[in-house]
Amino acid sequence: MGRVRFSRSPRARLAQLVVAGVVASAGVLAFGAGSAFANGSYACTGVAAIDTPGLQGDINTGGTVTVFGPKPCVGNWTVPVSVTIVGGSPGATLNGNATGSVLTTAATVTLTVRNLKITNGAAADGAGVFDNFCGSVVNLQNALVTGNTASVDGGGVEVDCGTLNATASTISNNTADHGGGIYVDGCGATINVTNSTVANNTAVFNGGGIDVFCSTVNLTGATFSHNTVTDGSGGGLDVLDGSTLIATASSIISNTASGDGGGINANDSFVTLTSTSLNWNTAAFYGGGIEFGDPFGCTICAPTNAAAPAAAHGPQPSTARPQHHAAVVRPQLPVVVFEGLDLESSTVEHNTAQSGAGGGIDNYACDADSPVLLNNTTVAQNRTTGSDFDTDSGGGGYSQYGNDCEEDTTASLVATNSQFGGNTAKSSVGGAIFNANFDGAGAALVTLAQTPVMRLPMYLNDNQAEFGGGIFNFGDGANTTLQAGAHVVHNQAFVTGGGVFNDCDGTLTVAPGALIMFNTPNQVFTNLGPCLLD
Repeated sequence: MGRVRFSRSPRARLAQLVVAGVVASAGVLAFGAGSAFANGSYACTGVAAIDTPGLQGDINTGGTVTVFGPKPCVGNWTVPVSVTIVGGSPGATLNGNATGSVLTTAATVTLTVRNLKITNGAAADGAGVFDNFCGSVVNLQNALVTGNTASVDGGGVEVDCGTLNATASTISNNTADHGGGIYVDGCGATINVTNSTVANNTAVFNGGGIDVFCSTVNLTGATFSHNTVTDGSGGGLDVLDGSTLIATASSIISNTASGDGGGINANDSFVTLTSTSLNWNTAAFYGGGIEFGDPFGCTICAPTNAAAPAAAHGPQPSTARPQHHAAVVRPQLPVVVFEGLDLESSTVEHNTAQSGAGGGIDNYACDADSPVLLNNTTVAQNRTTGSDFDTDSGGGGYSQYGNDCEEDTTASLVATNSQFGGNTAKSSVGGAIFNANFDGAGAALVTLAQTPVMRLPMYLNDNQAEFGGGIFNFGDGANTTLQAGAHVVHNQAFVTGGGVFNDCDGTLTVAPGALIMFNTPNQVFTNLGPCLLD
């Protein structure tokens, strides 16, 4: 019997008053502190009663506004027209005075923030920058968004269905219920994070770094690190409901989730990682590095009266989040992406699933087939620390579940020119790979080509488990195929099945050119019954 899972939907937003006005100007300060003039310079006073109307006047005129320190500009400002706000002196700061969002769009505009710190915002949504107009563009250029707190969504930045471009910027130390760093609340948004850092943000329920629905996230040279979810999933990134995540030359490291997906939690979405490191992340349950399943490319968001989804893979917050947008058509994807999880020339290392499965990657097929591709990718030194023998623990490097909700769906892994080494499930099953299929016509299929499951020279550690040191196959329809160049060598089981353990009708296929040797205490063990796992 497979486990049931929930797929979250966007929450209905609290109604907000949006006040008119905000920032615009450029030029050189000429007349002293608190002055605002037609040339677009403003000298901050550190007094909200002066800075709020003074800077607002410049913003209302549009163009470019240059903000000067050393004192911060204190207040809350709205953006009714397109404007560029530039820090004109080192440490130039907009301080929200803990009385609302620092910057709030009041129309469909382009807001550019450059060389400027945005801090001390406190609001229900979008405490640092709040953009709730479809079609708006928010550009962060060499900006710092830090120390903002949202009681609901988007501690640093919230975007509904517009575009966020963060370039050479840092979004850090922000807090919210959902989306500690960034929250995307509408279908069709585009988030581009380029040579930027999203770090040390905290969400209570989901998406420590970013929480996104039915939208596209592009990471290029980006770093998501040390983000935390205290009562939910997606420590680094929470990517849901038909979203697409494309990461290139990026790092997703040292993020933590109290639920699933320490680095990335991706449900009903597509994920492609190229030359990307997914290392040192931790999940309390499934997918220390990545929790992935039911890939689906959203074309129309579900209506507000959509039926509640099926139950979830691991503990979920008790607060339901009903749909916010109805029947919104999503734009075409910017590039052709693999409709599943695709890792190219990447690393998945030193991740931990504490009591669930999939120290590095967990993949499940509940409502849809869920394919995973690994090419020239290393999965190493990951671990699961749980000790259950009921399919809920195992797969130090990788775990997958076919037919997880009895919908006859297939979970599949195809690994080519990749490697699995030093992964552990010391108190459970499948040191490198745990491959499970539940009853029905579905399947769980692993295909390895030119891919060793073995002690790697750079780590010197075997893949290890109590049963199935290298690979553990469970259930009718669970099969691992070793093609030419797939080597299962120097793996260790503390009980039996040093190389491969086949349980409950799980099977192994070995093609010419594949090797199984030097495993401890034996090479392959096929359990003829009763099943080891419940």
